[in-house]
Amino acid sequence: MTPVRTPAAQSLQAALGAGVDPLGYARQLLPLHRAWSEGARIRSEVRPVIARSWKRAPGRGGESRLLPEDELAARRRGNQEMSILGQLLGDRLLPLAGQAENQLVITDGEGYILSVRGPRAVRRQSDGIGFIPGARWREADVGTNGIGTVMVDRIPIQVFGPEHAREEQHAWVCTSAPIVNPATGALAATVTLAGSFRTAHPHTLALVSATAREAEGELLRLHQLELDELRSAVDGPGGRYVLVDGHLAVAASRGFDCPARLPVPGGAAGGQRLGTRSGRHARRTGPRGMVTASRCGAGSAGTVLRPGA
Repeated sequence: MTPVRTPAAQSLQAALGAGVDPLGYARQLLPLHRAWSEGARIRSEVRPVIARSWKRAPGRGGESRLLPEDELAARRRGNQEMSILGQLLGDRLLPLAGQAENQLVITDGEGYILSVRGPRAVRRQSDGIGFIPGARWREADVGTNGIGTVMVDRIPIQVFGPEHAREEQHAWVCTSAPIVNPATGALAATVTLAGSFRTAHPHTLALVSATAREAEGELLRLHQLELDELRSAVDGPGGRYVLVDGHLAVAASRGFDCPARLPVPGGAAGGQRLGTRSGRHARRTGPRGMVTASRCGAGSAGTVLRPGA
């Protein structure tokens, strides 16, 4: 059985190299942004990651949806990953945020900002552009920005000054990285350090990226513990079987060469996920025969998949 692994090392998309004058670089980018915003073809000098975003989200985007306070509170309470990772992200990044006059911004997997922490002066400035808890910052909402572009490309990215779609964001640099839950493969969160474009540095991107990967490693560690508990709680049946958790991650198997997670259990469900109905057993016919799915009993989150007779 192949263990679940965090994604391979990701390429870093720093906006400018060490020693480059941020103000001079911003002046170089302004005419490129102006030409694009006026409908001209995107120039070759625009970084590929930004050019792709400009093509996906032309113009300023739409309007960012702001959650009511009760909905935001419910999202915070229900976000299991952030209840686990919030302390880690703060410990790793808040000291740098304070020293560099940046703020730490954490979103959920849908792009809703769950928390903004950092120097009060920086937060006052970000409040003015709607960079606040409860706001959604996808590309479709506010155009090219660190959070939204990371959500699409799933790689660490630094969006600098006039690379942002909206002019009111041109004074900012946003250094963002995705956090993917290894148990599901789904985007769990994004983490961003944001501040004046004059604070831009490639080392910031390296730190944010390393912190995001550490967070993914912690989610992986906890998921492996859950799989260990599932294996201990369930007696393996006779014959061939696969024991999976609620995310179809494989906890144990006999007679099958299994990947870490089954997008199609046993390859037998005709391209559809196989799940249990109410009761202990469910049967579904696929092109390779019958599969029986048995719940593992009270108090267990596992499911046993076996070929039918």
